[in-house]
Amino acid sequence: MNRPLKILLLEDSEDDADLIQHTLKRGGIKFTALIVDTKVDFIDGVRNFKPDLVLSDHSLPKFNSSEAVKIFKNHLKVQMLSAPFILITGAISEESAMQCIKDGADDYILKDRLQRLPTAIKNALEKCGIENENHKTTAEKLLLLERYEYVTKATSEAIWDWDIVNNSIFCGKGFEKIFGHTAEPGSENNNLNTAYICVDDIERVVTGMDNAIVNQENQWCDEYKYLKANGDFAFVQDNAVIIRNEDGKAIRMIGAIRDITTKKKEDLRLKLLESVVTNTIDGVLITETGSLNPASFKTVYVNEAFTKMTGFTNEDVIGKTPFFLQGEKTDPGVVDCLRNALEENEPCHLDMISYKKNGEAFWIHFSATPISTAHGELSHWVFIQRDINEQRNHIKAIENQNLQLKEIAWIQSHVVRAPLARMMGFINLINSNKDTGAEKTGLLQYVLDSGRELDAIIREIVEKAEKANRI
Repeated sequence: MNRPLKILLLEDSEDDADLIQHTLKRGGIKFTALIVDTKVDFIDGVRNFKPDLVLSDHSLPKFNSSEAVKIFKNHLKVQMLSAPFILITGAISEESAMQCIKDGADDYILKDRLQRLPTAIKNALEKCGIENENHKTTAEKLLLLERYEYVTKATSEAIWDWDIVNNSIFCGKGFEKIFGHTAEPGSENNNLNTAYICVDDIERVVTGMDNAIVNQENQWCDEYKYLKANGDFAFVQDNAVIIRNEDGKAIRMIGAIRDITTKKKEDLRLKLLESVVTNTIDGVLITETGSLNPASFKTVYVNEAFTKMTGFTNEDVIGKTPFFLQGEKTDPGVVDCLRNALEENEPCHLDMISYKKNGEAFWIHFSATPISTAHGELSHWVFIQRDINEQRNHIKAIENQNLQLKEIAWIQSHVVRAPLARMMGFINLINSNKDTGAEKTGLLQYVLDSGRELDAIIREIVEKAEKANRI
């Protein structure tokens, strides 16, 4: 200690107080002393003077060293400090001296042997210094443990601490909060971190931990299935750091288990979506939105189907707006509908003429869908297009076929009826005519001509029908 000692001297004799101070100076001890002789002054000195040590006479009027040492030591105990209390007395029985030591005094000196006082003080200060270091270390450990406990409560991970040397495991509160498992009270070997690992994974996980220790690694990580208290399995990720001594021997392993079930499911969902986008026959184009102006949209992805459909590769379209697919045959009204939908952040579905890389125009069914972040902010647009050129041509062919069928139907209902009606009229005239001469012969000729006309019409219908079937 570089500064002078602060000594609280409990002594009711001025001569003895002077003698004690003289002895300390001769012993080379630098100090500042506060001399008191009553209980009230002693308590005030302990609280406000904050002495480094107390030197106390044994017996004073209405006060004694037994009371004084208890007051001083209790005051230090509250502050987790240690400081010497040395009894200095002219005459004391061995029994009383031992009782004072039991009460907390660090030593006792007889007044006729004060030459031992400086050495006793140095020894007591050294002893208390060690105790204070121990108190400080203990306080720091308690603070760390308290922080550690709060961290295990606050974190969304289950913390485990394996003392490899003593083969004991501490598991934090996260195992109960996340997985529903509780440690046995008072047990130092609650291996919750491995006790509920799925049987399909346990051998691989334990072998991986052992290998990391043996191979002088400082970190270890694995993913596996962990049985929760409710009977469900959680997918977890276990990350640990391996602590080694100066010789490189592993002495401790601290890990944190995180439930990644939701992440696993999301990864699987994204993988499935990626597979759909990659393998679909529809062309997919994704843009990011620099602003609400569609002209600022930049293409960030196209799938293989898009390339096959249009001839444009990733390198051709990345960074461009999706409007490069339009051309002179694209209906401006459809383009306006698309722009309006994009500006209003509304999904839309349109049929339009698009253009391939080689300049060929073709019909597509086009859908645009806005994608927002978790905060509701627009981030991307997904455009999906399907080649409907063949479908449009098929529809046009059907429409042409329908026109021919309508024409056939009209022929059947009107043209065929005319010669048929004449034939029926001539037959009725023949039946009602009693003459059998030239007049009847003429009527029969009319019937024959009408029949030939009807035959020609039927042939024409058949020809048109066959032509319609070929479409």
